[in-house]
Amino acid sequence: MSVEVAGYIMASLFAIGGLLSIVAAVCDWDWFFQSESVRMLTWRLTRPWQRVVYMVLGIGILAMAAKILMEIANFCLR
Repeated sequence: MSVEVAGYIMASLFAIGGLLSIVAAVCDWDWFFQSESVRMLTWRLTRPWQRVVYMVLGIGILAMAAKILMEIANFCLR
């Protein structure tokens, strides 16, 4: 597997995770916020604050995906 392909796979996984987090926060999905892994991070917060936290996390994860794609572009131009 080449570096470019691995980078595209990683960027895709980050993008999917970031979008899932953002959509769950916007749509207020009960199944998402009731899951054990979500409660472990934000168990002291009320639902509106949980949504804010996951919106910010989703934006950060999408930014990581964009950074990976920019690094791939720089790598390919060399």
